[in-house]
Amino acid sequence: VRLVDGKTPKQGRVEVRYKGTWGTICNDEWGIWDAYVVCHMLNYSKAVTGTTASVKGNGPIWLKRLYCTGSQESIDQCYHAGWGNTDGCHHSRDAGVVCGNAINVNVRLVDGKTTNGGRVEVRYKGTWGTICNERWGILDAYVVCHMLNYSKAVTATTASVKGTGQIWLKRLYCWGSEESIDQCLHAGWGNTGGCDHSHDAGVVCGNLTPEEKAIKVRLVGDQKYTGKVEILYQGTWGVVQAKDLLSVRLVDGKTPKQGRVQVRYKGTWGTICNDEWGIYDAYVVCHILNYSKAVTATTSSVKGTGPIWLIGLRCLGSEESIDQCRHGGWGNTGGCDHSRDAGVVCGNLTPEEKAIKVRLVGDQNHTGKVEIQYQGTWGVVCDTSWDIRDAQVICRMLGYKAAENAIRYIEGETPRRILMYDVGCRGREKSIADCAHSGWWKYSCSNNLLAGVVCQTNEDPPPVQVCLAGGRSVNSGRLEVRYHGQWGTVCDDGWDMKDAEVVCRMLGYSGVQEYITTKFTLVKGIIWLKYVDCTGRETSIADCSRGEWGNVYCYHDEDVGVTCIVGKALYFSRLEGGGWWKYYCSNKQLAGVVCQTNEDPPPVQVRLAGGRSVNSGRLEVRYHGQWGTVCDDGWDMKDAEVVCGMLGCVRLVDGKTPNEGHVEERYKGTWGTICNDIQWDISDAYVVCHMLNYSKAVTATTASVKGTGPIWLTGLDCGGSQKSIDQCPQVGWGNTDGCDHSRDAGVVCGNAINVNVRLVDGKTPNEGSVEVRYKGTWGTICNEDWNIWDAYVVCHKLNYSKAVTATTASVKGTGSIWLKGLRCLGYEETVDKCRHAGWGNTGGCDHSRDAGVVCGNLTPEEKAIKVRLVGDQNYTGKVEIKYQGTWGVVCDISWDIRDAHVICRMLGYKAAKHAIRFIEGETPRRMLMSYVGCSGREKSIAECYHPGWWVVPSYCSNKVLAGVVCGLSDK
Repeated sequence: VRLVDGKTPKQGRVEVRYKGTWGTICNDEWGIWDAYVVCHMLNYSKAVTGTTASVKGNGPIWLKRLYCTGSQESIDQCYHAGWGNTDGCHHSRDAGVVCGNAINVNVRLVDGKTTNGGRVEVRYKGTWGTICNERWGILDAYVVCHMLNYSKAVTATTASVKGTGQIWLKRLYCWGSEESIDQCLHAGWGNTGGCDHSHDAGVVCGNLTPEEKAIKVRLVGDQKYTGKVEILYQGTWGVVQAKDLLSVRLVDGKTPKQGRVQVRYKGTWGTICNDEWGIYDAYVVCHILNYSKAVTATTSSVKGTGPIWLIGLRCLGSEESIDQCRHGGWGNTGGCDHSRDAGVVCGNLTPEEKAIKVRLVGDQNHTGKVEIQYQGTWGVVCDTSWDIRDAQVICRMLGYKAAENAIRYIEGETPRRILMYDVGCRGREKSIADCAHSGWWKYSCSNNLLAGVVCQTNEDPPPVQVCLAGGRSVNSGRLEVRYHGQWGTVCDDGWDMKDAEVVCRMLGYSGVQEYITTKFTLVKGIIWLKYVDCTGRETSIADCSRGEWGNVYCYHDEDVGVTCIVGKALYFSRLEGGGWWKYYCSNKQLAGVVCQTNEDPPPVQVRLAGGRSVNSGRLEVRYHGQWGTVCDDGWDMKDAEVVCGMLGCVRLVDGKTPNEGHVEERYKGTWGTICNDIQWDISDAYVVCHMLNYSKAVTATTASVKGTGPIWLTGLDCGGSQKSIDQCPQVGWGNTDGCDHSRDAGVVCGNAINVNVRLVDGKTPNEGSVEVRYKGTWGTICNEDWNIWDAYVVCHKLNYSKAVTATTASVKGTGSIWLKGLRCLGYEETVDKCRHAGWGNTGGCDHSRDAGVVCGNLTPEEKAIKVRLVGDQNYTGKVEIKYQGTWGVVCDISWDIRDAHVICRMLGYKAAKHAIRFIEGETPRRMLMSYVGCSGREKSIAECYHPGWWVVPSYCSNKVLAGVVCGLSDK
């Protein structure tokens, strides 16, 4: 650790060096006890204050929620949320500290009946004052008595006679070995709010008795100089407990494994208040008592007596002792009584829990997403609280000695098979079932982040590789990194041109053009890195300063992209003189020929390379026996349709018409079917139909004709917006136990119809209940999932510029209810192009839930908006929009080429070439638009869907802004 940017060497912002990189600590719950540990690490004897740093840091924020007791030798021995797990923190909240050295203060005892007892007073800055008895105990008394040259403390008391004047100290926390009370932890000189002289601390000191003077010691072991310590006192040999792990016991239970929890503190048994008492606290108690797990955390059925020692206990489940958990302080339990004593039921693993199996799903045996089999079913683990201790247990279960990293995977949609949540292992357990957790199958994983591991092997890992995927050319795209044989992306936090230079050099390019490119199709899987900090001179991104591999809290809309410099068609530079071997080819493009022959050339072949799935990637064409790529100039969807037809990645077979049948996908050159388990639904069907160039799915069915060959997939769980079924969460290729061809999935695809809409029963023509005409009959839309995106499609269909609100109709309709579960993106030409449950499939809806809308046109201020590009060139830059006289920026969420087309046309260009993203150094304050959704045909950006002017959702705080590259030749 180090202190930086302070006025003196003993103060400043706290920085900690982790894996070679300095970073800060978030001040979330930062306090004096955390500061004590930092100061002790820096060889100061005490901390004066724990503060917020006056000067902001930069780079990674390594820790938050640090919880030290002050006695740890290093901050890594304190409880914390995990290295790099600091979401919600920024550098305005960096922790600071003022350290100091203890002063040699004087103490005295006054108003006692004898000279060795009385009220404790301490002299500070020339003035005598008392000590508050809050947390006053026998170890504190020992320090006072030793300062007064007594051998020991007999008792720590409250003074029988009140003092007057200053109260100097409270919350004194001594170990008993300090030479001065100022070396003990305390709340600070004079920081004694809430104390008065009725709480003055007292003490009775004493000297050793003849029996204590006569004690003997011995070592029990194989050698004379080492062994277990035994002490002879009053004629009996006894041992010494080296560390007080705070004994616990269960009392007044019906069985030995249940009852009221009692803890022994300073020699006295007391209870725990059930305030915030939960299953993770219970796990710590049960583990101390050598049970495998906690079954329930309860309120004791029998009231206890004596002290209530603790309140507000908050354990992670992995602690060795309850004193390692966060709590409100020993004896600081005001407001609790014994009717609220905490209880517990402990237990051991069931046969089913003992039989659990684990596996890793990934490209390598030693790394991947963690899956666990329980009661015959495989499930995943939510990443909440997942860390290296949990990973150690998984790796040992798989036969590895240890774990190298605890990593995280991102699913495309919320996974439905969450087996474990909030796992808390100590790292030594034989099975993951021995670890604390919230229960089997009890929770969903709202952030789509799943647990993974990298286990240690005896082999050196392969070198880190990089590639660019999903871009418009071979030299541009989303950055993907291959680590331990597995491809993942890089988060854009802290990414800059120097980092991009290293990547482009790894790929063989001469330089970098830009480091934020077109917004890419979202992928799933691991994000390997964030906080990459290269100097620009490294030969590999692995050599750069960075965060921990896989320990990343980011989402795939933050994936970084790079465009590398290819150069012009070809040019030479003279070295010296002329003749042979005097030139070099700066862009590595060499001349070649295709010579004519009298033979017919072999047929042209196509393939997709370097993609995330079998049905996506860089297009390569084989011509005259040689593979090459295709330039993107003039490339459009019709060209892509021809290529996909040549490849045939997915198909429908045995249907009565070409748009229906059972679904087959080609994997590793072989066609196979998909199992229609309970997760096969209309959303999965939409993805299949879109792959086949239909605009919608009509139904998701079981195939009427059984397939043959392999069953490739089960557990498919698409959201409907994926470009390919390989982007959807699923169990794994070929992992289809329990499925047969009687359960082959089928679909009926179709194309959207151009239905009419109208508004009825409104107070004005631009509002009312929405009705849609299907098969000649008008009917309503159910308001299930109805929102402003859907309303925009309706209003645009009626030639209004925008939707003002999406409502429930004030007047009930009659007749058919045609649609429910409508999910539009805002730019569709007709409601039938939006995802929905199917025409007439509206069970559970009635006319009290008819959807309504208020449409509108642009206001004069909206019509008058202007746009500009901020950058080095006229045709490209960050988008800024002027509204009501103020320029503002646009959040990049959902920003794509259709939005960019509208901006470029407003600027006089015919079209956009790219939609790009810009990173701001600080969170921009002038965010005008977010979540823009254009069809690409609008005359003004104001006509596109957006949630409102100056309306900025929380997810737009990622400092990434919208930009465009307009077509230069079109203006």
